Amino acid sequence: MYPRLNYLYLSSLRIWLSVFTLMTIGSTIQSFFDPNFLGKKLYTKSHSTVNSFASRLYGLWSFLSAALRFSCILQIHNKTLYHLTVFSFLLMLGHFISEILIFKTADLDSGMLPSLILTVVSFMAMLYGYRYLDILPSYQSLHSDNTQDSLIQLQMMKRSRKKNS
Repeated sequence: MYPRLNYLYLSSLRIWLSVFTLMTIGSTIQSFFDPNFLGKKLYTKSHSTVNSFASRLYGLWSFLSAALRFSCILQIHNKTLYHLTVFSFLLMLGHFISEILIFKTADLDSGMLPSLILTVVSFMAMLYGYRYLDILPSYQSLHSDNTQDSLIQLQMMKRSRKKNS
């Protein structure tokens, strides 16, 4: 792999996750301040099951996933955070699909379809990102205060390996 391509993909992924995280924070705010938000936007088939408690619970879950994604943005080479972020997208995807197909509380309409598409695209982008994630060994990314310093150290290690071989 080319180091520049690795850097470009992971930088683009960070930007994508930033946009997605901001949208998630918007959903969080709406869930807390508008108890009818979920019934109007996502769970359109079953308004009776969506109450203010469910809306706040969804908002809390959204905020937790946004915090996890924000942590991944800051430390994209931290494999544990990366795995958890991928898993959060998988959970979100499972939730949306189960609400549509199993529980029949949501339709593929203007509220659910964009959420589903963005989740699938994000999940696929994160899965594809695994091929670029192995730039740094996991121990180095976990114990580094600054990812940029770690990248410089990695480049120095690669140069010394080339000189030795």
